[in-house]
Order: sequence, then C-alpha cells, then structure tokens
Amino acid sequence: MYKQWNLKTDLIGPISIISNEKIEEIILSNPQENSMSLAFKRYGPLEMGKNDSVEEFETFLNHYLKSENYDFDLKNLNLDKCKDFQKRVLKEQCKTEFGSTNYYKDIAIAINNPNASRAVGNALRNNPFPIVVPCHRTIKGNNEIGGFSGDVKNFYKKILLHHEGNEIKDNKILKKSI
Repeated sequence: MYKQWNLKTDLIGPISIISNEKIEEIILSNPQENSMSLAFKRYGPLEMGKNDSVEEFETFLNHYLKSENYDFDLKNLNLDKCKDFQKRVLKEQCKTEFGSTNYYKDIAIAINNPNASRAVGNALRNNPFPIVVPCHRTIKGNNEIGGFSGDVKNFYKKILLHHEGNEIKDNKILKKSI
C-alpha cells in the first residue's frame, strides 16, 4: 500500500515522497501546482507515513540542501518500475557529482548507445526520482540547460544548478564542469 510523506524546503518548496517498501516517486512542486496536489492527482488519497527509505531520503535531502556530499543508496528506489533503458540512464546519471554537469551525449556514450542522446533526454525527463537521480545536472551539447520534468521554464532546474555552484546566463551554463 502506497504512503505519502510531504516535506517543505526553502530551496524548491514542497516535495512529496510516495513509497511502498521503497520510494516509488519523488514529486517536486512546479510553478503552477504544489507537490501534494500533483500526488493526489496521480495516486488519489493516500495514508500519510514514512519508512526507512523515506528516512534515508530525508537525510540525503538535508545534506544536499546544506551543499554537503551524501550518497543515497539506490536500493531505496523502486527502479523496477522503469524500463531497462531508463534504468541504465538513471544509474549512470547518479555518477554525476554535486556541482558538475554532463551532456545528454555523455550519458548515451557511457551506456554504450552513442546515438541515443534524445532517448537519454526522454529517460531523464521522466525520472521518477529527481534530486536523488540528479537529472538537473545534464545539459545540452551547446551548454543550454535543457528541460526539466514538469517545469516548462526550467525554474527549478536553474535553482538546483545554481545551488550547486553553476553560473547560468541566457539559459546557458557559463562554465561546464565534469
């Protein structure tokens, strides 16, 4: 049975975590709607509660918000809900460290599918575990920041990239780091 746990952050506002034994989805608010409304639309009314996986996410998030390094154990995420290609993309994306960025093409090459940049973008756009799987760190080959799930103006992607020390001007990363 799914449960929901809600957190409020100063950096990006409300976050809702949907879990069973593992985390099923991390829902960020977007400029039009908060995470609790989005969770209700996707799952209906849920019992409030958290488990060890959600506790681990809270610890991870507290470290992240303080710009501290903290490795989140992927066994706490239900990756079984993802198709094989997306699992490979998400696991590879987790290697991108705090403050650094990569290109969609970098991920495609790393998973031995060098012509799959667009598919990588789609896999990251549908990432059910934002922040933990740092899809916001992947940018276009011309250093434009690219898209971010449910955020047409990339409001939150810019906030997360800036939080990690990246400079953005005219929707581009000024200095890409790997």
